[in-house]
Amino acid sequence: MEILGKNKVRNGLLLALGAFLLLASSMSPVFAAPAATPPPLTVHAKGIWSLPVFSATTLNTTADWQYAASYGSGNFTGTIKGNYSNAALLLQINTVTSVITFTGQIFCQCKIHGRSGDLWISLTNGVDVNFSNPNGATTGDLTIINSNGGLAGATGHGTFVTTSSSDLMNYTMTIRLA
Repeated sequence: MEILGKNKVRNGLLLALGAFLLLASSMSPVFAAPAATPPPLTVHAKGIWSLPVFSATTLNTTADWQYAASYGSGNFTGTIKGNYSNAALLLQINTVTSVITFTGQIFCQCKIHGRSGDLWISLTNGVDVNFSNPNGATTGDLTIINSNGGLAGATGHGTFVTTSSSDLMNYTMTIRLA
């Protein structure tokens, strides 16, 4: 009899343990849930990209063309907020027309929609006609080519055009935050 009693107790404990495990597997404790990743977000960014500190070094002059490397610092205001200290531009200057074409990159420690990180932004198709035409503008394309920190995985593309000042550019971009 004693063996029969032990089997009943053991079977009862096994049954209770099985029921507990069944219930426990269907419960998800709130405190153990991983932190939620914010969903991807598309941001229509607008603001001012400023380049108030700017220096250029002539690399070469050939016929009517002068080639220069330029470095500058400034900030972004508006949807993109942040400072950069190392914008690098390559300039091609037509010495007859004073039209400048350029490409370059900006490394910015920025904040977009509450997320902070680093952005590498490529400048392409840049054209500056301010020197040859007082009513002219500086225009070009902006593309996010890399990002990290809270902005990791960000992608985006847009354009810029000068305001009434040659070192303040209005930018518009569509940015996808991962």
